[in-house]
Amino acid sequence: MNIEEQQLLDKLRLAVKERSDDDNFVHHKWFIKYHLEIVENIATELCEKYLDANRFKVLVLTWLHDYEKIIDFDNQYNTELEATKDLMRMIGFKSDFIEEIAIDLNTYNAKENLQVASIEIQIVSSSDAASHSVGPFVCLYWYENPTLSVDELMAANIRKISVDWEKKITLPEVKEAFAKYRAFNLQVAGQLPEKYLI
Repeated sequence: MNIEEQQLLDKLRLAVKERSDDDNFVHHKWFIKYHLEIVENIATELCEKYLDANRFKVLVLTWLHDYEKIIDFDNQYNTELEATKDLMRMIGFKSDFIEEIAIDLNTYNAKENLQVASIEIQIVSSSDAASHSVGPFVCLYWYENPTLSVDELMAANIRKISVDWEKKITLPEVKEAFAKYRAFNLQVAGQLPEKYLI
């Protein structure tokens, strides 16, 4: 990354962090430390394996992939992405890059055919999905949904794990590295093994 890109990325990180701290955002207590920073760490490791990937674009997508959720949780998958575009304009990103990121985010959010998407989208998608398997992510879902029954919580976690594994994790290195986390989280979600002392 050049100096200008690093400065834009620093401003973006700061803006997303500040907005994520808003008490109106359901995940404000943990979102940066236990999600976005983990996604960034995994994505950075993947950029070291996929040297053709545009690292700047990967990191911008990392910090913006949930921005609409931060702004308006109930309309997080809107295709206009006005909040995201407004933030990028305010920070000083160029118009053509803003449009490029918006297209990539819509591709990512559709969660279809990600295995043929650009390497940058695959890195962010795989990193995001993998991040849900580490740290307190599953426990935090339970914490934020106290009105759901245990069976509902278990079913929701199994759905999330399945979508992450089957649609969002496209890179073989990530599937290999996170298979053990997936197996553990499926057990936490109620899919118990037939035998325990193997």
